[in-house]
Amino acid sequence: MKLLIFLFVLYLSNTIAKKCQAHTWGTSVALNGNWQGQIAPLYENSYFVTPECKNVTDFKISPGHNATYGFRFEKNDDFNIMFSLLLINIDETPMVSKSCLYILTANSPAHADVRSLSYHGAYCARKDTGDGNIFYVK
Repeated sequence: MKLLIFLFVLYLSNTIAKKCQAHTWGTSVALNGNWQGQIAPLYENSYFVTPECKNVTDFKISPGHNATYGFRFEKNDDFNIMFSLLLINIDETPMVSKSCLYILTANSPAHADVRSLSYHGAYCARKDTGDGNIFYVK
């Protein structure tokens, strides 16, 4: 039964990825608090979409309310791409809010090079899923 569930989830994620033409998928997860997220290209044209294939640049997350987004780029790009993910705790006092900044690029296809910076005591972690990344904040 577990195998059937695993195969169904794998099929569903591949169907969504093909539908939205996303190269990889990311998910931002808040382990506590309310967070504002922004995702943006830094070099070359890239785009981010929801699982419903709508463009996304800003989102909010909280425990149990994650944000999932697909990464897309132009067909003629040389994959010399870089983008950022910024997550800021909006429960904190401005100017001292816990914040996580992730800078993402790739050494080669499917080999992400992700750097993170933590500000004001934020916990910033990442897990590589093989199809993308899960970003944890608290």
